[in-house]
Amino acid sequence: FLKDKIGEWDGGSVYVSHQEFANNRILNKNTTTTVSQHATHVAGTIMAAGVNPNAKGMAFGLQRLVSYDFNGDSPEMATEANLGMLISNHSYGYIAGWYYNSGATPAARWEWMGTNGEYEDYKFGLYDITARNYDVICYNAPFYLPVKSAGNNRGETGPAVGQTYFRQVGGTWTEFTRTNGDIYSNDSYDCLSLTSNAKNILTVGAISGIPNGPFTS
Repeated sequence: FLKDKIGEWDGGSVYVSHQEFANNRILNKNTTTTVSQHATHVAGTIMAAGVNPNAKGMAFGLQRLVSYDFNGDSPEMATEANLGMLISNHSYGYIAGWYYNSGATPAARWEWMGTNGEYEDYKFGLYDITARNYDVICYNAPFYLPVKSAGNNRGETGPAVGQTYFRQVGGTWTEFTRTNGDIYSNDSYDCLSLTSNAKNILTVGAISGIPNGPFTS
């Protein structure tokens, strides 16, 4: 009954050859996308068959999950909603406020992604065109529910006072030193950015992390 009615948009393709997805239980619709570990483990959380009992997914009997990468998600969601999709998972966020760029050269660094001179990044709380697109899709398909992550922005609080960071000035990344109260730390209310602010979807966030990390009993 639920075959192709549940979807996942993520950072790449699900690894279809995994034992938990045997018998063609994953339909990757972005065939050129590279395999994503994150997409694969999210798919497992949703519908791993339980070949390994510790990996058993919530909807372990699901016949097939539809998978896309997150590029161009809105038109793909609209298409699937018109085909009868009922629910979809979107475990990705957007870079906003502080961002720790571990791949920067010559060394990893904190970057301020807001507008130069602003205390808080305008993207927090912003109802942008993509959020509106999500709402229009849901309005036109009232039985379809996208489930969106709140994002990890609240956990990225920037450098300590006295440490350096970079922000763009006139299109050039420029080094600054953090001072007390100069830029918001993303660590309180108003930490949802862009599509997480859509009204007709379900946005999910955690209050606190698991103290000792995930484990099996």
